[in-house]
Amino acid sequence: MSDSNKQLHGNIIALVGAVILSLGLFLPWVTLGKLAVDAFIKTPDHAYLLLALAGLSVLLSIWGILKKSDFGLVYILIALIIGVLQYLVYYRLTEHLESNKVFGRVGQIGPGFWVTCAGAFFLLIAALSMVQLKRKK
Repeated sequence: MSDSNKQLHGNIIALVGAVILSLGLFLPWVTLGKLAVDAFIKTPDHAYLLLALAGLSVLLSIWGILKKSDFGLVYILIALIIGVLQYLVYYRLTEHLESNKVFGRVGQIGPGFWVTCAGAFFLLIAALSMVQLKRKK
């Protein structure tokens, strides 16, 4: 496989990761039985920053696909920022959920949080493949 094909595949993986990341923001981040709360209600500041980073990743990956550009280091930076934000949100959510019970039940972290983490993981995989590609040259 040529370098330009590997670069194209890296940008496609980054695009998939950014879309998954964006979708995770709109899924439930906290669940309690049939009740669900998304990221924009529970952690609005983090959610808007994550949405901005996901949007930037989508734009960069589309630009990379069309112009055959490599944004591996930028993707790594974005994935690291998202990772730190997700860690902070996870800590805050678990702390909040453990201390608050509703009708004797404790809420759980919902699928939206984990889908967002999966999107960031895809972004990191794409970035590492692109950086590794640069190193081999």
